[in-house]
Formats: sequence, structure tokens, C-alpha cells
Amino acid sequence: MKHAKKLQSIFVLEDNPASILANIAASQYPNAELFQPNSVDNAQKIIKKNKPDLIIIDLSLIDDEITEFINAVKINSPKSTCVVASHIEEDKELFLALKAGAKGYLLKDKEEDQILKHLINILDGQPTVAPAIAYQMLGYFHRQPNFENQEALSDRESEILKLIASGHKRASVAEKLSISLNTVATHLKTIYRKLNINSRAEATMEALRRGLIKK
Repeated sequence: MKHAKKLQSIFVLEDNPASILANIAASQYPNAELFQPNSVDNAQKIIKKNKPDLIIIDLSLIDDEITEFINAVKINSPKSTCVVASHIEEDKELFLALKAGAKGYLLKDKEEDQILKHLINILDGQPTVAPAIAYQMLGYFHRQPNFENQEALSDRESEILKLIASGHKRASVAEKLSISLNTVATHLKTIYRKLNINSRAEATMEALRRGLIKK
């Protein structure tokens, strides 16, 4: 399967360097330089230095930091096409990745030819969106906020929620608000308890619903 667009470089952040995503990228684009970091920690350094044409990110390695990671990609390599991958279509991080700026997603449980077809569609500007994901996205935007069963957030807690949802790390929040890291951690525990959430991804969705950050 051929693709008209030529890629000079490809970045793949995956749980197993020898697994399916890197193999597909290498077989389809044999002349492209392939970057495979050995950890998440040095991923952004490689992206910033080499500015690869295509960036593929395995969501299992990013967890609830996906919004922050993709925001950093857009700063470090704004012309790159960023794609995420997951084993399951119901992965809640998929929506956040698309919202943050990913151009599409790949499902790792599909056959290699299907994954390649979806990748080429993304590069052609025609990403495939499965009905389950489309339904999830529509359901999210059509759902009205309901805070009746939630404790009210204080002004400070709302401020911290907004910063976290905008991609700031705890240290950045502490510096911005002139408070200690321990204070930030305490506020976050309270926020998570009040909103009945457990991750940065859920915090971002909650901030969107509350209008603290823009869609």
C-alpha cells in the first residue's frame, strides 16, 4: 500500500520497540529515519531536536499526561503530524488526545493492513473515526453539566483545576500561585475527592464541562 506523501523522519513512542507500530512505520517508509526513545523522559528532547514528520504515541505509556504531552509536541515540533495508538477503542484518553491536537488514532488490536490503512488516511487528512469514538465525542459535547451531586470547589481549587487541565505540572502551578508543592498536592486530593475523579484526564474533562478552559 503506497502513500504519496514522503516522510523523512518518524518518531514512535511505544511500550515495545520491536512491536507493531514501529514495524509498520519502517516497512511502509523504509527510507525515513526512525526515532524510538527508550523512555518517556527523553521523548520531548528527541522531538524538539529532530522535528519528525510523523509522531506516533502509545497511550499506555503516557496515561493521564496525554494533554500535556501533546501540547509540548505542538510547541517543540508544530509541523509534525501527531497520532496516538491504543489497544481499546473505549480508551477515555483517545478523546482527550484528539481534543489536544492529535490528528487521529490507531487501534493496536487490528490487523497490520488495517492499521496501515488508517495511518495513511490520517496522513491524507482523512482520519477514520469509529462509530464508538464518534458516539463518545457527540455524547460528551451534548452532555450538560450536572453538579448537584458534587461538592462545590473553592475559588483556589477551581484555579488549580484550570491550570492542571491546561497542561501545567504541579511545580508550575505552585510557582504560578506562589504556594508550596505540598499545598498543591493537598488541593488536588481535595479536588479529586469532590469531583469523584482519579486522573489528570478526568480533571481536564471536568474543567471543560465547567467552562474553565475552552473547547
